[in-house]
Amino acid sequence: MPLILNEALEWLDRAEQAREVAGQLTDPSARKAVLELAESFDRLARAAATPTVLRRRELQTGQHRGIPTPEEQARITELQDLLIERFVEQREAAAEGQEERVKTVEADIDSLLREKEEIEKWAAVGSA
Repeated sequence: MPLILNEALEWLDRAEQAREVAGQLTDPSARKAVLELAESFDRLARAAATPTVLRRRELQTGQHRGIPTPEEQARITELQDLLIERFVEQREAAAEGQEERVKTVEADIDSLLREKEEIEKWAAVGSA
C-alpha cells in the first residue's frame, strides 16, 4: 500500500478513535472538543492524501491553502493525543469526585487547545 494511503488511513483511524471517546463523554464541552479533534484528524487525512506534487507546488508558490507542514502535522498529532488523554483523565477525576484534579486537567486542556489552534491558524495562512 502506498505510503500516502497508509498515512491517510492512520489519520482516519485516529478520527474514529476520537469519535469513540467523544461518545463516552458526558460533558458537552469536552465532547465538542474531542469531536473537533476528530474533524482535525479528518482534515489531516485529506492533506495526507493530497498528491505530493500539489503539496510541493503550493509550498514553492507560497499558496499554502491550509495544509500543515509535516512538522506541524506531527505536533498537531501529539497535541490531539494529549488532549484525548486529558479528556479521559478529566472524566475519571470527575467520576471520582476529584474536583481539584478536574480543574487542573481542564487548565491543561485549555492550554493544549490554544497551542493546537495557534498551529492551525499559522498553517492556514502559510506563515508557519
